[in-house]
Amino acid sequence: MAKYLLSDAFKDPVKGQSAEQIDKDFLMMFGLLHCQDVKKSCNKIDAFYEILNEGGMTKHQHISAGDKDLKPTFKKMCALVTCELFDFSGLKVSYEKVDRKDLENSAETLMEDQWLEDMYGSASTLQNEAWVEQMKSVGKWIFDASELRARLFKESGVEVKHLK
Repeated sequence: MAKYLLSDAFKDPVKGQSAEQIDKDFLMMFGLLHCQDVKKSCNKIDAFYEILNEGGMTKHQHISAGDKDLKPTFKKMCALVTCELFDFSGLKVSYEKVDRKDLENSAETLMEDQWLEDMYGSASTLQNEAWVEQMKSVGKWIFDASELRARLFKESGVEVKHLK
């Protein structure tokens, strides 16, 4: 696990982190995907909101479907459950570059056509309370690594080889 945590998957290239550093937000995203939340995702929802809007819900009253941090955060979470995970998992089956690119490209489509559609519908912004309720009911699947990965494979059309 240490090898994975110290890999490039947990370094933000914009921040120029050293080999011994781990990006806090990337580690939080990994936790959102793999940790249990006994409070029906409340802790995960709060942490996710904090990643998207520094200062969290105490500083912000609403969150936009077009939030500047949403796309890179969603794409990073998708990478953490596919290509970046595959690189360090010891998979005996490897995915070709074209398959990896298709998985990467499908992240944005998945975000827009499924997650944002479920969360926001025709609205462009949700007040925090409404956003939390939407996350609890229709948006929480992004915190399930297996489900997120399955949706990415379905969206991309890439054949699942690692489960055979």
